[in-house]
Amino acid sequence: MSRPAAKLTPDQVVEIRELIATGACNEDLAPLYGVSPETIRKIRYGRTWRTLHENWRTHCGRGHAYAEHAYVDQAGRHCCRECRRQRERSTQRTREEYLAEHAGHELRTRSTGVVFCLSCWRGEHDIDQIAVERAVSGNPPACMSTAERGAAIDRLLAAGLSQLATARRLHISDRTVARRAAVLRQEAA
Repeated sequence: MSRPAAKLTPDQVVEIRELIATGACNEDLAPLYGVSPETIRKIRYGRTWRTLHENWRTHCGRGHAYAEHAYVDQAGRHCCRECRRQRERSTQRTREEYLAEHAGHELRTRSTGVVFCLSCWRGEHDIDQIAVERAVSGNPPACMSTAERGAAIDRLLAAGLSQLATARRLHISDRTVARRAAVLRQEAA
């Protein structure tokens, strides 16, 4: 437990907690340790030093022995490998869960073998129709997803605007409109 700017050591905090448990008040403890009564109050109510527990030298906060699982991270903090493994396992989804969640979407596989959903990356399944309406009217929002921009381009081209007029109305490059028009022509063929 590394706290370089701390005025109190972990041993002193454990002593303070023991004295608090016996009924000592903040104003009596503060001068003994050279800190303010506010610091003692924060320790009392768990505002500071909340990760410090009784066996802090030998075990992590979840009770894993440091002798078996401890390591020091890049920031110089003592960490527990087992806690990190449990945290990673709880947040990771299996490949099957990911594929089931994105069934019917356009999936791609990276060179590393990781599957990702191109449809979700483009935002195809959550198009904000209000953003599209604003863009078509000539007042596009500052941030539009690729799918929203594509929908606005489609509507303007279908309404008969030229590629250059569409680009100017949406405040985007005419090359973007030309690429989208080429995709539309391919899909129509």
